[in-house]
Amino acid sequence: MELKDRLKRARKNAGLTQKDIEKNIPNMKQSTYSELERGLSKSTSRIVDLASLFKVNPEWLATGEGEMAASNKLSDYIVVGNENQKASNDDYVMIDQYDVAGSCGSGALIGDVTVKGGLAFKRDWINAMNVDSKNLATIYAQGDSMSPTIEDGQVLLVDKSAIQPQSTKIYIICIDGQLYIKRLVNLYDKWVMRSDNPDKSSYPDIEISADTMSEVDVQGRIVWQAGIL
Repeated sequence: MELKDRLKRARKNAGLTQKDIEKNIPNMKQSTYSELERGLSKSTSRIVDLASLFKVNPEWLATGEGEMAASNKLSDYIVVGNENQKASNDDYVMIDQYDVAGSCGSGALIGDVTVKGGLAFKRDWINAMNVDSKNLATIYAQGDSMSPTIEDGQVLLVDKSAIQPQSTKIYIICIDGQLYIKRLVNLYDKWVMRSDNPDKSSYPDIEISADTMSEVDVQGRIVWQAGIL
């Protein structure tokens, strides 16, 4: 059975249409997915997302090996950077993937946050970053206000324990029920929530007084997106 056949079988078993793929997986168009099911594309970097949506074993979906049904074991998750490598408990740790997009634009409504599978990272790499894997989560960026640092659709690694702002670091911030990804800059008498995009007419700085900074709901710091920030 080829990838196209496994995708079609998994999608139909999940009771989903190809249009549902576009609705549920950020930045994956129906036309892109259709090419996979028709065999015009032979691989995809979104195997984990698709497996999570279909509730199947990512290894089976990617290679045809193992059981089709997901068992939620670490060995069922795909290693970041290598879809064909199997993750082991000794060498890898699975980080939850949250079903919520962090906005790099005008804000994305948080809504109900659920866990949709995960991504496997090297334990040694996580340890070298001096972070606790139990405090980590992955989300997708949405929008271009943090470009070129963070691009639309990129997977981000969040340290949920890092809620004490440090100047020039990038954080997830909740304001009025909206989720933002912004750089926080300390200007002594005030803080600035800043976009990296140089188009300040579209993405102006947002000033926060030093007195009210403690009331800002900082939900975590972005520590990785294809490299340590």
